[in-house]
Amino acid sequence: MKLWLFCGILTFALLGVHGLRDVPQVIWKHGPLYEGIQHLIAQEKFTAKEIWNDTKIIIEATANELQMAQKYLHNYEHIFSEKMKQLKEWEQYEDLRKCYVQYERQIARFNRDLITKYRICRHALNSSLSQLEDEIRSEVFYIRDAAIEIQEVVYDCNVTELGRFDDEEDNYFTGSRITMCVISKLSAIRQKQFESTHISLEILGRIVASDMNQNEMEDDNGGISIPRGDNVCLEFRHLREEFETIYDRILRCVMDGK
Repeated sequence: MKLWLFCGILTFALLGVHGLRDVPQVIWKHGPLYEGIQHLIAQEKFTAKEIWNDTKIIIEATANELQMAQKYLHNYEHIFSEKMKQLKEWEQYEDLRKCYVQYERQIARFNRDLITKYRICRHALNSSLSQLEDEIRSEVFYIRDAAIEIQEVVYDCNVTELGRFDDEEDNYFTGSRITMCVISKLSAIRQKQFESTHISLEILGRIVASDMNQNEMEDDNGGISIPRGDNVCLEFRHLREEFETIYDRILRCVMDGK
Protein backbone atom coordinates (compact mmCIF):
# COMPACT_ATOMS: atom_id res chain seq x y z
CA MET A 1 0.00 0.00 0.00
CA LYS A 2 2.76 2.41 0.94
CA LEU A 3 4.70 1.54 -2.22
CA TRP A 4 1.59 2.22 -4.33
CA LEU A 5 1.09 5.56 -2.62
CA PHE A 6 4.75 6.48 -3.03
CA CYS A 7 4.64 5.61 -6.74
CA GLY A 8 1.43 7.56 -7.16
CA ILE A 9 2.89 10.68 -5.63
CA LEU A 10 6.03 10.33 -7.70
CA THR A 11 3.87 10.01 -10.83
CA PHE A 12 2.14 13.28 -10.00
CA ALA A 13 5.53 14.92 -9.61
CA LEU A 14 6.78 13.63 -12.96
CA LEU A 15 3.61 14.72 -14.71
CA GLY A 16 4.15 18.18 -13.30
CA VAL A 17 7.74 18.29 -14.44
CA HIS A 18 6.74 17.43 -18.00
CA GLY A 19 3.94 20.01 -17.91
CA LEU A 20 1.12 17.70 -18.97
CA ARG A 21 -1.90 20.01 -19.05
CA ASP A 22 -4.40 17.20 -19.65
CA VAL A 23 -4.17 16.15 -16.01
CA PRO A 24 -7.52 17.11 -14.49
CA GLN A 25 -7.16 20.30 -12.51
CA VAL A 26 -9.42 18.87 -9.81
CA ILE A 27 -6.59 16.52 -8.87
CA TRP A 28 -4.56 19.52 -7.77
CA LYS A 29 -7.24 21.83 -6.43
CA HIS A 30 -9.23 19.34 -4.36
CA GLY A 31 -6.19 18.02 -2.55
CA PRO A 32 -5.51 14.34 -3.38
CA LEU A 33 -1.81 15.11 -3.75
CA TYR A 34 -1.82 17.00 -0.47
CA GLU A 35 -3.69 14.18 1.27
CA GLY A 36 -1.42 11.58 -0.29
CA ILE A 37 1.72 13.34 0.91
CA GLN A 38 0.25 13.78 4.39
CA HIS A 39 -0.59 10.08 4.47
CA LEU A 40 2.91 9.15 3.34
CA ILE A 41 4.42 11.33 6.07
CA ALA A 42 2.09 9.78 8.67
CA GLN A 43 3.12 6.28 7.55
CA GLU A 44 6.80 7.20 7.77
CA LYS A 45 6.28 8.61 11.25
CA PHE A 46 4.54 5.41 12.33
CA THR A 47 7.38 3.28 10.95
CA ALA A 48 10.01 5.47 12.63
CA LYS A 49 8.24 5.12 15.99
CA GLU A 50 8.06 1.34 15.57
CA ILE A 51 11.79 1.20 14.84
CA TRP A 52 12.48 3.27 17.96
CA ASN A 53 10.24 1.11 20.14
CA ASP A 54 11.90 -2.10 18.93
CA THR A 55 15.38 -0.65 19.39
CA LYS A 56 14.54 0.68 22.87
CA ILE A 57 13.37 -2.77 23.98
CA ILE A 58 16.70 -4.32 22.91
CA ILE A 59 18.74 -1.55 24.59
CA GLU A 60 16.78 -1.79 27.83
CA ALA A 61 17.05 -5.59 27.89
CA THR A 62 20.82 -5.44 27.37
CA ALA A 63 21.28 -2.75 30.02
CA ASN A 64 19.11 -4.72 32.45
CA GLU A 65 21.17 -7.89 31.98
CA LEU A 66 24.41 -5.99 32.56
CA GLN A 67 23.02 -4.30 35.67
CA MET A 68 21.80 -7.63 37.05
CA ALA A 69 25.25 -9.10 36.50
CA GLN A 70 26.80 -6.10 38.23
CA LYS A 71 24.47 -6.55 41.18
CA TYR A 72 25.30 -10.23 41.38
CA LEU A 73 29.04 -9.52 41.44
CA HIS A 74 28.59 -6.90 44.15
CA ASN A 75 26.60 -9.35 46.28
CA TYR A 76 28.94 -12.26 45.67
CA GLU A 77 31.96 -10.30 46.86
CA HIS A 78 30.32 -10.16 50.31
CA ILE A 79 29.20 -13.81 50.13
CA PHE A 80 32.70 -15.01 49.22
CA SER A 81 34.27 -12.94 51.98
CA GLU A 82 31.91 -14.39 54.58
CA LYS A 83 32.50 -17.96 53.44
CA MET A 84 36.27 -17.53 53.50
CA LYS A 85 35.99 -16.10 57.00
CA GLN A 86 33.94 -19.13 58.05
CA LEU A 87 36.51 -21.52 56.59
CA LYS A 88 39.28 -19.81 58.56
CA GLU A 89 37.24 -20.18 61.74
CA TRP A 90 36.76 -23.90 61.16
CA GLU A 91 40.50 -24.25 60.67
CA GLN A 92 41.04 -23.15 64.29
CA TYR A 93 39.16 -26.12 65.73
CA GLU A 94 41.05 -29.38 65.90
CA ASP A 95 37.99 -31.57 65.34
CA LEU A 96 36.94 -29.51 62.30
CA ARG A 97 40.37 -28.93 60.85
CA LYS A 98 40.37 -32.32 59.16
CA CYS A 99 37.51 -31.08 56.98
CA TYR A 100 39.45 -27.99 55.99
CA VAL A 101 42.99 -29.27 55.60
CA GLN A 102 42.34 -31.59 52.64
CA TYR A 103 41.27 -28.56 50.57
CA GLU A 104 43.75 -26.08 52.04
CA ARG A 105 45.74 -25.63 48.84
CA GLN A 106 42.64 -25.02 46.71
CA ILE A 107 41.27 -22.55 49.23
CA ALA A 108 44.52 -20.57 49.15
CA ARG A 109 44.24 -20.45 45.35
CA PHE A 110 40.62 -19.29 45.54
CA ASN A 111 41.59 -16.51 47.92
CA ARG A 112 44.03 -15.24 45.30
CA ASP A 113 42.65 -16.16 41.89
CA LEU A 114 38.93 -15.82 42.49
CA ILE A 115 39.35 -12.24 43.68
CA THR A 116 41.50 -11.45 40.62
CA LYS A 117 38.98 -12.93 38.18
CA TYR A 118 36.16 -11.20 40.00
CA ARG A 119 37.81 -7.81 39.49
CA ILE A 120 38.44 -8.52 35.79
CA CYS A 121 34.81 -9.53 35.28
CA ARG A 122 33.51 -6.50 37.19
CA HIS A 123 35.71 -4.18 35.13
CA ALA A 124 34.45 -5.77 31.90
CA LEU A 125 30.82 -5.29 32.92
CA ASN A 126 31.46 -1.68 33.94
CA SER A 127 33.15 -1.05 30.59
CA SER A 128 30.22 -2.59 28.74
CA LEU A 129 27.75 -0.35 30.53
CA SER A 130 29.88 2.70 29.76
CA GLN A 131 30.10 1.61 26.14
CA LEU A 132 26.34 1.15 26.04
CA GLU A 133 25.79 4.65 27.42
CA ASP A 134 28.48 6.50 25.47
CA GLU A 135 29.06 4.88 22.09
CA ILE A 136 25.46 4.71 20.93
CA ARG A 137 24.14 7.85 22.61
CA SER A 138 23.99 10.05 19.49
CA GLU A 139 22.70 7.17 17.36
CA VAL A 140 19.94 6.38 19.84
CA PHE A 141 18.92 10.03 20.03
CA TYR A 142 18.50 10.13 16.26
CA ILE A 143 16.46 6.91 16.19
CA ARG A 144 14.26 8.31 18.95
CA ASP A 145 13.78 11.73 17.28
CA ALA A 146 13.35 10.54 13.69
CA ALA A 147 9.55 10.76 13.92
CA ILE A 148 9.81 14.41 15.00
CA GLU A 149 12.17 15.15 12.13
CA ILE A 150 9.73 13.51 9.71
CA GLN A 151 6.94 15.78 10.95
CA GLU A 152 9.19 18.79 10.30
CA VAL A 153 9.21 17.84 6.60
CA VAL A 154 5.67 19.28 6.38
CA TYR A 155 7.07 22.70 7.24
CA ASP A 156 10.44 22.38 5.54
CA CYS A 157 8.80 21.55 2.21
CA ASN A 158 5.76 23.86 2.61
CA VAL A 159 3.32 20.99 2.13
CA THR A 160 0.37 23.20 3.09
CA GLU A 161 1.08 25.26 -0.02
CA LEU A 162 -0.43 22.44 -2.06
CA GLY A 163 -3.87 23.59 -0.96
CA ARG A 164 -3.39 27.20 -2.05
CA PHE A 165 -2.85 27.08 -5.81
CA ASP A 166 -3.85 30.32 -7.59
CA ASP A 167 -2.44 29.77 -11.04
CA GLU A 168 -2.99 26.65 -13.15
CA GLU A 169 0.59 26.63 -14.43
CA ASP A 170 1.91 26.89 -10.90
CA ASN A 171 -0.14 23.84 -9.94
CA TYR A 172 2.18 21.43 -11.72
CA PHE A 173 5.55 22.94 -10.91
CA THR A 174 4.76 23.79 -7.29
CA GLY A 175 3.30 20.32 -6.73
CA SER A 176 6.33 18.72 -8.33
CA ARG A 177 8.77 20.81 -6.31
CA ILE A 178 7.04 20.07 -3.01
CA THR A 179 6.63 16.39 -3.78
CA MET A 180 10.28 15.93 -4.71
CA CYS A 181 11.29 17.87 -1.59
CA VAL A 182 9.19 15.54 0.61
CA ILE A 183 10.45 12.38 -1.06
CA SER A 184 14.06 13.52 -0.85
CA LYS A 185 13.88 14.45 2.84
CA LEU A 186 11.96 11.33 3.86
CA SER A 187 14.49 9.16 2.04
CA ALA A 188 17.38 10.90 3.80
CA ILE A 189 15.74 10.51 7.22
CA ARG A 190 14.97 6.85 6.64
CA GLN A 191 18.52 6.18 5.47
CA LYS A 192 19.99 7.94 8.50
CA GLN A 193 17.68 6.09 10.88
CA PHE A 194 18.59 2.81 9.23
CA GLU A 195 22.31 3.56 9.62
CA SER A 196 21.88 4.63 13.26
CA THR A 197 19.88 1.50 14.03
CA HIS A 198 22.49 -0.69 12.34
CA ILE A 199 25.33 0.93 14.32
CA SER A 200 23.42 0.63 17.60
CA LEU A 201 22.53 -3.02 17.09
CA GLU A 202 26.09 -3.79 16.00
CA ILE A 203 27.44 -2.30 19.25
CA LEU A 204 24.81 -4.13 21.30
CA GLY A 205 25.68 -7.37 19.52
CA ARG A 206 29.35 -6.86 20.32
CA ILE A 207 28.55 -6.28 23.99
CA VAL A 208 26.34 -9.35 24.15
CA ALA A 209 28.95 -11.49 22.39
CA SER A 210 31.78 -10.41 24.69
CA ASP A 211 30.04 -10.19 28.05
CA MET A 212 26.78 -12.06 27.90
CA ASN A 213 24.97 -15.17 26.82
CA GLN A 214 21.32 -16.11 26.90
CA ASN A 215 22.00 -18.92 29.34
CA GLU A 216 22.37 -17.71 32.91
CA MET A 217 23.52 -19.18 36.18
CA GLU A 218 21.06 -18.66 39.00
CA ASP A 219 22.34 -17.69 42.40
CA ASP A 220 20.93 -19.51 45.45
CA ASN A 221 21.20 -16.33 47.50
CA GLY A 222 18.49 -14.20 45.96
CA GLY A 223 18.01 -15.30 42.38
CA ILE A 224 20.43 -12.79 40.88
CA SER A 225 22.35 -14.11 37.91
CA ILE A 226 25.66 -13.72 36.17
CA PRO A 227 26.08 -14.29 32.43
CA ARG A 228 27.69 -17.48 31.28
CA GLY A 229 29.31 -18.16 27.92
CA ASP A 230 32.62 -17.60 26.15
CA ASN A 231 33.45 -14.22 27.65
CA VAL A 232 35.77 -12.44 30.05
CA CYS A 233 33.68 -13.57 33.03
CA LEU A 234 33.94 -17.24 32.12
CA GLU A 235 37.03 -17.95 34.25
CA PHE A 236 35.43 -16.25 37.23
CA ARG A 237 32.30 -18.36 36.79
CA HIS A 238 34.33 -21.58 36.65
CA LEU A 239 36.34 -20.67 39.75
CA ARG A 240 33.19 -19.65 41.56
CA GLU A 241 31.53 -23.00 40.79
CA GLU A 242 34.66 -24.86 41.91
CA PHE A 243 34.84 -22.88 45.14
CA GLU A 244 31.15 -23.42 45.92
CA THR A 245 31.55 -27.17 45.35
CA ILE A 246 34.50 -27.41 47.74
CA TYR A 247 32.80 -25.16 50.29
CA ASP A 248 29.73 -27.44 50.24
CA ARG A 249 31.93 -30.52 50.77
CA ILE A 250 33.66 -28.93 53.75
CA LEU A 251 30.32 -27.80 55.15
CA ARG A 252 28.89 -31.34 54.92
CA CYS A 253 32.02 -32.70 56.59
CA VAL A 254 31.68 -30.17 59.42
CA MET A 255 27.98 -30.93 59.88
CA ASP A 256 28.66 -34.69 59.93
CA GLY A 257 31.43 -34.14 62.47
CA LYS A 258 29.08 -32.31 64.79
